[in-house]
Amino acid sequence: MAPTVLGASQQLPGEFAAYYIDQLTSTVRDEIASCSERAYASLTLGDTQRLMMFKSAKEAAAYAEQRGWEVKGDLVSFGARGAAGDGMDVDGAEGGGGGGAGAAGVALIQNALMYAKELERIV
Repeated sequence: MAPTVLGASQQLPGEFAAYYIDQLTSTVRDEIASCSERAYASLTLGDTQRLMMFKSAKEAAAYAEQRGWEVKGDLVSFGARGAAGDGMDVDGAEGGGGGGAGAAGVALIQNALMYAKELERIV
């Protein structure tokens, strides 16, 4: 799925494909970020790096700050943009009583990854 989008940037079929792969990678990350904001109140920096497929924690922290997320030590908090108590914390515990917000977040992420897979087929 999405990891193959990033893997495709290593094996480009032509020089013009790089532009489209970069755009696709950016779109996939933005979709995953939007879903994560709604599904979780916070994530560890390592989880953010892994989820959004960055090569380093430094890249993940820079992306988080670019999106207006708060990075304190090893924790990325989504703040007002986040789940606002309705989502799940980094340890999977329910936040403020939103019910199935965690399951909804997983469904959103799965949809974003399916969207990326379909875009990858087009490219």
